[in-house]
Amino acid sequence: MCRGGGGAGVTVLAAIPTFYFRAAENKEKLLADFIFILSSTCVFAIAILMCKRIKKEAEMMAYIVIVVMNSFFSMFGFYAPVSGNDISRHGSLGSAYQDLMGGPLCVLEGLDRERFKNVRIDTSNLYFNDVRANSAIQYDINSISFYYQTINPNTNIFLHELWIPKSWEGRNVDLDSRAALMSLSGVKYDIIKAGEERYLPYGYDSLVQEKDGYVLYETEHTLPMAYMYDSFMKKEEYEKLSPVKREMALMQTAVIDEADFNLNGLVENVVEDLRFEDTVSDYIITGADGVELSENKFMVTKENAFISLKTDCIGRVERSFGFENLWYEGEKNTFVKITDGIISKKIEIKSDKDPQYVNIHKFLCNLGYSESHGNSYKIIFSSPGVYTFDSIKIYNQPLEGIKGWVEERKNAKIEYSFGEDSIHIQADTDKNGILYISVPYSIGWEAYINGEKIEILKVNGFGMGICMGEGKHVVEFQYHTPYMRLGMMLMFTGIIACSVILVYDIKEKRAASIG
Repeated sequence: MCRGGGGAGVTVLAAIPTFYFRAAENKEKLLADFIFILSSTCVFAIAILMCKRIKKEAEMMAYIVIVVMNSFFSMFGFYAPVSGNDISRHGSLGSAYQDLMGGPLCVLEGLDRERFKNVRIDTSNLYFNDVRANSAIQYDINSISFYYQTINPNTNIFLHELWIPKSWEGRNVDLDSRAALMSLSGVKYDIIKAGEERYLPYGYDSLVQEKDGYVLYETEHTLPMAYMYDSFMKKEEYEKLSPVKREMALMQTAVIDEADFNLNGLVENVVEDLRFEDTVSDYIITGADGVELSENKFMVTKENAFISLKTDCIGRVERSFGFENLWYEGEKNTFVKITDGIISKKIEIKSDKDPQYVNIHKFLCNLGYSESHGNSYKIIFSSPGVYTFDSIKIYNQPLEGIKGWVEERKNAKIEYSFGEDSIHIQADTDKNGILYISVPYSIGWEAYINGEKIEILKVNGFGMGICMGEGKHVVEFQYHTPYMRLGMMLMFTGIIACSVILVYDIKEKRAASIG
């Protein structure tokens, strides 16, 4: 009991800082805190003095008290009825619904949900605070925006390989308005704020609906979420490419992580076999304000300092700024903004002192597609400090070829539907190939062709693929939570073992008391 009471007392003391933080600037809550802590201290003091008179088994009660106390201290600051609580302040009746319905997805209201059933929806120029976390799940649609536990690790790897400008592992908002990447991911619809149509990706030019300050656009040049490849490239070849070329490579061929799969009958591509049309523009730094320049280093001396760049004018391309190994030496996170005076995009650079730092330093910031890109740009640094980098490049990607590649991928007749934990596909193809599903790869998936189990490939560093011959096929993907059966077996084994030990212990004590 002494140990239990002492442990509970330590728990109370350890919880005081958090307790105070929750109740700070609220005198009534602080008074309630003080009374509760004083009462608890008295109870524990009495328990310690009486511990020699109480049966030893009562020590277990002290540990129960510890659990109860921890729960109380965790919840009191938020839910205490004294002087109002956080639920009453932030959770009035209907506010959660209004918060959800007031986001970008409100533009879907009144539309037939069947049109969104087997495609994805993305957003452009809407940052994390604009897009409600995991709201697509509540709307029962397929989206790009996910938060923490809903993100598959392969999704993060895929986005990092393409230098998507995000420095978090735990959240994703959009695909940076990159037309090729959106097509590869089955994004048929894009949401944007009314009046910001200049940020729309290439090809998203068909207005569907406008509502509450948001606009929904549609494209005809996107791939479905299931399509065919008739060739492949090994991952080591793919990794030789720039992030811009990687997007174009994925439009033309499947990228296979594992080199030992039997892919007989399929053409193996190397870099030289693929068609690339992107260019890299030279530039010069024409001015600086609050930035001292040296080789591969910017020493920023004030907030919102900037450098000015001059490059070539070019039209009918998607233009991006690529930052390779961009580091910021500072105490806090910072932002780097790129603008031509019309389009502005920003990148968050995390300091390595941030607790959520995850070693992401390659960013490709897309300034969008334009019939005529200008030649003047600014790179603005929000915070003072030292910024280092290996290279800064300006990429120009023509996009007219996307339409042809989309038609090639859609050449086979494929119909698909999604269930709770399954994907059903009917395919009719005139050649051997890889059936690709734009759903994150996981070891929990199993695939069957015409009832026969087949191995699933990890394709494009993200999705699932299976080798499929020509002809008509019925394909089923089924998902089972990994290690669920093993976990259940271990749980029941533990319950049985504990029960046996408990029964044995009771019998031993009874025998000892009789003796």
